[in-house]
Amino acid sequence: MQTEEEKRKLVAALVVIVAVYCLMMMYEGVREYDSSDSEPPPSKRRKSRIGAQRMAYAKYAKGMVEAIKCLAESFSGPRIKDAIATLKKVTGEDKELFMKGLDLFGENNQLAEVFLVLDDDMKLKWLERKLGIAHPDS
Repeated sequence: MQTEEEKRKLVAALVVIVAVYCLMMMYEGVREYDSSDSEPPPSKRRKSRIGAQRMAYAKYAKGMVEAIKCLAESFSGPRIKDAIATLKKVTGEDKELFMKGLDLFGENNQLAEVFLVLDDDMKLKWLERKLGIAHPDS
């Protein structure tokens, strides 16, 4: 059985594959349209129309690539850089707690995800609880 992380990665890979296929098909369409040998040489007016269509396709392709990147990132789960930056902010000067937090997130990506979505005032208490550290308020 697949874990949630494996499922996310699989879906992200499929999205990228489909997007690349779409871009390839679009590029092939532009090449076929542009290189029709059976027609007489295009006039200047037609050349400018083809150039404008190429520019439109290029803009569309660039936007598609950006959308794919955003979509793939959304499936990749929490960014480890975000988790580390937040962990550093929450732990402050306590380097030992910071290192234990890194170990915890390295072992279980879902815990990093939970940590990132908690309210700021809950993060330190939750981290200490997960690490088995007694909190003075308890």
